[in-house]
Amino acid sequence: MILEDIAEPVRKLDRALTQLRLNGVFRGCAAVIFANFRKCTPSEEIQPLAGRLAEENSIPVYSGLAFGHCARSLSFLCGEDVLLSGGVLKVRFPEC
Repeated sequence: MILEDIAEPVRKLDRALTQLRLNGVFRGCAAVIFANFRKCTPSEEIQPLAGRLAEENSIPVYSGLAFGHCARSLSFLCGEDVLLSGGVLKVRFPEC
């Protein structure tokens, strides 16, 4: 799962993550990736949320993906499968 947002304080991110956890959303995730959180809480305040998410759900959590509301951003199709191996994200785009 890739998470990103814009202009949200850490308390709102924490609330959203809690709702996702309580609804069992993370049970089906192989990993969670925090993308850019532009104009949000500083990354040093988001890191504890990422750490807690990893610990509570026993899944790897990564951060810093150039995706979302930033100048240089990757694009993904909704529901696209990706391979994450050793902290390296690999995307296979469908053939046109």
